[in-house]
Amino acid sequence: MIKKIGYLCLFLFSINVNALVPLESLILGDFSQKYDLAVSDPLHYIYNFASYASNEEEFNKDKEHLVVYRGFYEEGQNLVNFCEKKTEPVIYSAPFDRDQVKRTLVSTAQYIGLDITVRALAKYGQFFEFSEQEYENLTNHLVGNYCSENLSVISKRQLRKVMFKHFKDDSGALALPTVKGNRYFAQKVEGLQTEDKKRRRELYYTVNLFKSFCSWSGDADDLGIMVHLIQNPLFYSFVERQLTGKKLTYDKLNSRVKLERSEDTVQVGCQNLICRKKTFEQFNIQFPKSVGHSSIKNDLNGLYCEDFSKMDFNFKIKDQRLKKFIDSTSFDEKNLMISHLIALLTGVPDFFLWQRDFKDLETLSRLSLEQFWTRWAQSFTDKLGKDIYYEEALTMELVDRNLYYHPSRPDFKIVFDVNLGEFDRVNQIAGKVKSSFEIKLTLKFLKWARKVWQNYDPREPQVKEELDKQFLVRIAPLVQKIQKKFVFAPWSQGLEKIILKEILYQISHYSGDYFSRTHSGIITIPIEINFAPFALGYMRYQQLTQKAVEKEEREEKIRQSKKRK
Repeated sequence: MIKKIGYLCLFLFSINVNALVPLESLILGDFSQKYDLAVSDPLHYIYNFASYASNEEEFNKDKEHLVVYRGFYEEGQNLVNFCEKKTEPVIYSAPFDRDQVKRTLVSTAQYIGLDITVRALAKYGQFFEFSEQEYENLTNHLVGNYCSENLSVISKRQLRKVMFKHFKDDSGALALPTVKGNRYFAQKVEGLQTEDKKRRRELYYTVNLFKSFCSWSGDADDLGIMVHLIQNPLFYSFVERQLTGKKLTYDKLNSRVKLERSEDTVQVGCQNLICRKKTFEQFNIQFPKSVGHSSIKNDLNGLYCEDFSKMDFNFKIKDQRLKKFIDSTSFDEKNLMISHLIALLTGVPDFFLWQRDFKDLETLSRLSLEQFWTRWAQSFTDKLGKDIYYEEALTMELVDRNLYYHPSRPDFKIVFDVNLGEFDRVNQIAGKVKSSFEIKLTLKFLKWARKVWQNYDPREPQVKEELDKQFLVRIAPLVQKIQKKFVFAPWSQGLEKIILKEILYQISHYSGDYFSRTHSGIITIPIEINFAPFALGYMRYQQLTQKAVEKEEREEKIRQSKKRK
């Protein structure tokens, strides 16, 4: 209960509700008991990712929807490119016609925006378990204090009714943005924040979107607090596609996105200040044409370049609530509102909106790259695990020390490559999966070993034996412990002797002053083991074979025990 009240306090405060405009609802039509949310659901113009499972049969559908999602952004960029190359102005025979076209586009945007945010608010209200009274208070506050008195596409009274009906009956509710189960998106991004925190931020921006869409009064030159939404080329292109009866679809033959005619689009036509939903045929007949008109799309593109892209907020607006909203909304918040609107339209969430601050952008970018390479590695090893190798041996080889060791620097380390055949040996270190552990030795011991080895006389083998013994006492137990941690260790025995020999070489050939100027402490020597692709495949095969053998042995024991009984 405390959680619900806390969220409502963000949006509610006591203000008297203004008089309602008794206009017929265009979104709902006759608000009778026969109204069916599911049947009259106009969400066919929205991409619904949630309706597609991500099993093997639906994998291609995930891909198709990702292509369409990308096309959503490309169409916005196409509009920007059009403006950069545009030379001919859009001219109308009368200024009134120009205003009517602009009013028509903004009314359609308002229609779609209200429809989407109303459904989304109902879904968020259900998610946060608002009571009916709490949701009604939220509805009254938003409609009464932020919706224009001249709202034309729906009356305030009907808008309240539809908001409350969607909350009580979610059969026509909007699916909240998510990419859960979609293989083309990094799944770890869903877990960076709790579901509660993600939906709370989305609710905040949904409320602000509703305020923006509902604020417009029908003035073609003053968009209220919708300015930043109409100015956005992605959303403008989406509304334009609705008016021209076009929809983005996936062209399977050419594997690209394309525009094609669709009956499932929305057109709102205006006569003076009264705007009503029209059929596509009615809209085409009544739509004011420019001088030299070639297409509705070109007219709307031109108006975006000449008018909409240059509009700004009316900072002298008389409504104090809207003025406060304009003054208090930062540049970043406006952009996050737009990104959340696109998320509601496409079903793909704005991952950045979920995060706490800007520095999380690096994490989001890394997750996408990590998922790609992790999936590739898993697929590659699965494939290699099915192959059987007869002629090649798995080898663990010292990497040429010239690639990482320099006699003038006290950066001692040892690097091994685990290879299977010539293809793995083409590269050293690069393109391989690294594993590592550390050997820690005292500086005092290494100074002693360095001095002994530099003065060693081959005629005194007992000196070498003592030196080896002191080294092995220190490193052999650690190497054996590390070996047991591997499911399939790439060596059987003797690795500690190779490490011993390499350490002696590096400390004895070191030419710097580290050992003379430093008198105590611990030196850490990293031991890196790089696994090549074919070697990984072979090790996986050996592991699978071993598991199969162990399983067969267990089953055989069970069969033998049953026979004895």
